[in-house]
Amino acid sequence: MPCAWIAYKELILVKELSMILSSAVDIVSEIIGFVVDILNQAGIQVSSK
Repeated sequence: MPCAWIAYKELILVKELSMILSSAVDIVSEIIGFVVDILNQAGIQVSSK
């Protein structure tokens, strides 16, 4: 059944994309936290949410 195969492949692709996106979000939040720490140490008050 080619339709089922295509749907399966698309499901795998969406899963991989969501994993990549969540990893990217984690990395960005890590970078933001790092920058906020540096600014705080430099004496610039930054409120982190």
